Amino acid sequence: MWYQRQIEQSWPAEATLPVRSLVGVRQCGKSSVLHHLAGEARTRVTLDDPAACELARSDPMLFLETWRPPVLIDECHLAPGLFPALKAWVDRERLSREGALAGVRDPFWLTGSHRLVLDAGARESLAGRVTHTTLHPLSVAELAAASSYSLPDVLLRGGFPELYLPGAPAPTRYFNDYISTAVERDAALGSGVEKLSAFLRMTRLLAGRVANLLNASELGRDAGVRSSTIEDWITALERTGLLYRVEPFHSNRASRIVKAPKPMFCDVGLAARLQGWSSAEPLMLSPAIGALFENLVFLELIKTRDHLRLDLGVMHLRTRDGDEVDFVVEASDNRFLLIEVKLSRSAADAYRRPPFVHRVLGDVPFWVVTSGDGPVVRRPGLHVVPLPHLADELVAFAGLVPE
Repeated sequence: MWYQRQIEQSWPAEATLPVRSLVGVRQCGKSSVLHHLAGEARTRVTLDDPAACELARSDPMLFLETWRPPVLIDECHLAPGLFPALKAWVDRERLSREGALAGVRDPFWLTGSHRLVLDAGARESLAGRVTHTTLHPLSVAELAAASSYSLPDVLLRGGFPELYLPGAPAPTRYFNDYISTAVERDAALGSGVEKLSAFLRMTRLLAGRVANLLNASELGRDAGVRSSTIEDWITALERTGLLYRVEPFHSNRASRIVKAPKPMFCDVGLAARLQGWSSAEPLMLSPAIGALFENLVFLELIKTRDHLRLDLGVMHLRTRDGDEVDFVVEASDNRFLLIEVKLSRSAADAYRRPPFVHRVLGDVPFWVVTSGDGPVVRRPGLHVVPLPHLADELVAFAGLVPE
């Protein structure tokens, strides 16, 4: 089953450290994944429970004594003070052969949606004690394997598992609720944003700029706030995993490279809803379709990378002369792959490798990713890759080398 595949990919069995964390945006399946793996042998507590959260914040050591290992702690980012207490508790129990950790494998499982808080807590307090994994919503490869993929459908539903279950809610209602919780409550109120209406306006404007160069001054002017505030608000969206900045590629052989990042949302269905779309037909005919498809391709790249633990970096390339390639993928052994995104298969088939690429990176592999589910076409110097096949092609490029 496609969801079982995601579970197996995202939670490797070889981890030996006492703490294992699973981080991802709200409703991507973190709790379902770990509940499936935990069975009945592991105590479960969620910090969405106000009483449990208050105890974790006010007396984290008592919290850890109350819910003893093996334990699954959901939404642990809601109590950042839990991380140093967890370090002290683990270190204390490690010294005792009769302690609570004796004979218990990976005693603490953590989940969290607040990506930067959990990552910082793990780095600062749990170094050498935690195995860290990222979970994303469903990929196109997974949906295609389950015969659940069509481009118009995915652009509206995105990859959240709940929208592909029997009796799923309508995507419009689902994402309206998601915006209320993940954007308004987690990102805005969780970061102390006071101008909620302006924050939401900025987020919608940002969704309209996916796959385009980020200009904080222009965005601030349109949203009616200062550019410095825009930077803070974008960081708030990043902290909850709702937004990515695709950073520019730099090369000594191309000094005129544009240094602005490109924003991408964590889910293409969320981005489409923030833009105001509620049905597929007008969306597929709109000018927004190309940028949303590029956002979808970006998500397929990072989902494949993270779920299969491939050591790959993803950047974009654009010069001040107007030359560009949508994505530069860099492997750990300094190999590069260039990817251009073309929604239309005919446009992909007609595409030719741009001459400036050789000057910047030399003779590197070049793919054009397109929609549909036809075969991969391998031409000298350029491959045409339909999106459902991108994950397999990326794995082959990486050489199946784990992180």
